[in-house]
Amino acid sequence: MEASTAATSLPRQMELPAWKTVASHLGAVVVAFLFLIAGVYKAVDPYKFAALASNLLVPFSLTLPLAVALSIAETTAGVLILVPRFRRWGALLAGGLLLVFMGYIGWNYTALVGRDCSCFPELKLPFGLAIDLKRSVGPGFFWGDGAFLLAAAVAGFWAKPSVGLRTASVILGAVAVFSSVSFGMAYVNQNGAVAP
Repeated sequence: MEASTAATSLPRQMELPAWKTVASHLGAVVVAFLFLIAGVYKAVDPYKFAALASNLLVPFSLTLPLAVALSIAETTAGVLILVPRFRRWGALLAGGLLLVFMGYIGWNYTALVGRDCSCFPELKLPFGLAIDLKRSVGPGFFWGDGAFLLAAAVAGFWAKPSVGLRTASVILGAVAVFSSVSFGMAYVNQNGAVAP
């Protein structure tokens, strides 16, 4: 009897303390919020993001493909990190995207200082309220993205190992379809007016 009691109590001893689980959930919510807003924004308005990307010295021919690719990657990261069984994969994807973005800005830092680096739209809320998440390249940029990276690390490190690759692939496929359809709608809605 004592051996069976010890065997059943072993998994409870290996569970994380409650504060680590709460920290993982909070980090996941913060990262998911930021990545879902950024990804959906790029999917819904890829031409506006393309203008921002060209402001960040991305070659013009790559701005629209980059908008679609980032919308898929960021939205997928946001969805995966919200679901506890996919949280580590979402944290890895979000962390990788953040590291690449920080590396690109760091590599081109002198040419980009003071430019708008925002991947986020202005959020219009009811009653005329708005949240402006625009940022410009400067020292504070790295502190902000470093905080996002830390939140992703906490969310992933204290999460259970991810399982269910097939379901995660279905999520990726659904996000890719959403982003492609959104891009197609934005393309069709272009009125073709020539700018002065």
